[in-house]
Amino acid sequence: MTCYDFNGENKTMLIKAATITASNQWTATITAKGYNKIDVSIRGVTGSTVTLQRKRDGEDDSEYRDVKTWTADAEEIVEQATDWVYRLGVKSGEHGGGDTIEAEMGLS
Repeated sequence: MTCYDFNGENKTMLIKAATITASNQWTATITAKGYNKIDVSIRGVTGSTVTLQRKRDGEDDSEYRDVKTWTADAEEIVEQATDWVYRLGVKSGEHGGGDTIEAEMGLS
């Protein structure tokens, strides 16, 4: 986890990142409270599917729901308006084999 100040403003951005080389690998989770934007950055995708998932705080990991998927490199902002726990990664069976994926998400 890395915290940053950005744009010279009195704001912080919480970043979670992972290098993904196989199926069922994920970033650490981020808990989004209230209204937040989730900045997603994905690099190195050629034959894999990267998934943004969420669950309610306190739910079991089996309760994760898919929010969005990507099959190519991407830079995107995903908006959310309620309290969720997010993770970004590659689900079981969805890694293309040779991909080394740099996956990053942050709250802003």
